[in-house]
Amino acid sequence: MKHKIFILIIFSALLRCILASVIEFGNDEVYYWTYSLHLQASYFDHPPLVAVFIRFFTLNLKLNNELFVRLTAIIGSAINTWLMYKIVSCIKNEKAGWYAALLYTACVYTSIISGFFMLPDSPQVVFWLWCVYLLIKIFILQKKQNQNLLLFGICTGVATMCKIHGIYLWFAAGLFILFFDRAQLKNKYVYIAGLITLFIISPIFIWNYNNHFITYQYQGGRVTINNSIRLSSFTKEISGEFLYANPIVFVLICLTLIRVIRRSLYTPNKRLFYLLIFLSLPLIFVCWSVSLFRDTLPHWTGPAYISLLIFCAFYADECFKMESFRRWLNAANVLLLSILLLAYIAINFLPISLGKQDAENLGSGDFTMDIYGWQSFSKAFEQLKNNDVQTHTMRSGAVIISNKWFPAAHLDYYVAHPLNMKLYAFGPLFDIHNFAWLNEQNGALKKGTNAYYISPSNYSSIPGSIYKKAFAVVEAPVVIHLYRNKTAVRNFYIYRMKDYK
Repeated sequence: MKHKIFILIIFSALLRCILASVIEFGNDEVYYWTYSLHLQASYFDHPPLVAVFIRFFTLNLKLNNELFVRLTAIIGSAINTWLMYKIVSCIKNEKAGWYAALLYTACVYTSIISGFFMLPDSPQVVFWLWCVYLLIKIFILQKKQNQNLLLFGICTGVATMCKIHGIYLWFAAGLFILFFDRAQLKNKYVYIAGLITLFIISPIFIWNYNNHFITYQYQGGRVTINNSIRLSSFTKEISGEFLYANPIVFVLICLTLIRVIRRSLYTPNKRLFYLLIFLSLPLIFVCWSVSLFRDTLPHWTGPAYISLLIFCAFYADECFKMESFRRWLNAANVLLLSILLLAYIAINFLPISLGKQDAENLGSGDFTMDIYGWQSFSKAFEQLKNNDVQTHTMRSGAVIISNKWFPAAHLDYYVAHPLNMKLYAFGPLFDIHNFAWLNEQNGALKKGTNAYYISPSNYSSIPGSIYKKAFAVVEAPVVIHLYRNKTAVRNFYIYRMKDYK
């Protein structure tokens, strides 16, 4: 069985490496890359480890391309596939472990969102799954409990330093202790492990204390319930989870839950059943509750589904006919590969825009525009900039200005950074996010500086009155058209702004 696992891991990793080399960054990925430009104890949106891992795998940004930036996700996914096999093999058998590895590979969240794209989830999922393994060792297998408790404290701290909701792992462990293992309340190692977690995540609190607790204001605002019930956001959350889990995997999980509970299959494995439930369903239900009142993002529940994948693999023999279950697993992985192939074709070759068609908003609403055409635009802009300097239309040393973290992050990575230009994002803090700190690193604009204000049509904006007052001249825009398969799919409006006052 192990040789099949290694083949699965190697094939999946190679496929991800190929895709990582030919697909440009999405909005979130390239934004988190900006974290790595200036390492801090924490950031506006998230804790710092996503930046640290980017720095590590790019050799301090010396190998600064999409593949190396995404290596954390790709290597992490390979590790996690093995961990899934190892966990379920320990609690059931190798066949069930193989099911778990296949389920993990088929799941869109674990295989693509956190397993391919470089997000805070990418490193967090590795430590989240390791924590699940440790909790199973502590409470189910009862192996080296005190040692594993200390390791759990460390791993939970690291998971939280990737993304703040890693602290939920302690909530799940606490629920299990209260209901099934109260003797642990007298175990000093539980409290030492908790202190270790607090020590590891203390930089988040220190940074926020020095920055007016801005992360908690921002993230708290995303989950504050202050509206009437909105079924549309709830429906979007459920449908998003359905797609992010992989529709076939989602159905298998639901059927397993229903059949295990209906047939009381959990009775012989009551402790394991409730541990996996505590690690998953409360987090999902919280997100569902919030989504009844405001928009949420379906990947917030992604880590919770990891325990449900383990749950599904563990009970597969009791809940399904094995030949049928294997067919569904194969179908789930074929579906994932089909989605990847269709997405790649749509991103690079679709001869139409999926979004708005008018020139000023061309491509707005087309998800493929987030990960297509930035390198082509960079080359076209470089020609424009060089020609402007040669003809004395613009002074050398011009900067790039944007009004929001997206598209500012793409412009920084694909345009400003390769051309050794500074990029500034000016606007409300909740619009520019980490760029407020990067602006400080770039230093104040000097009098007489020239600037390019760049507006992609899918995120259309114009230099407002604040820019017209700040610069002596704001010219009408030059338009660079982006084509895909000989069809215009997006326009870039470049405003020359001269003589900063």
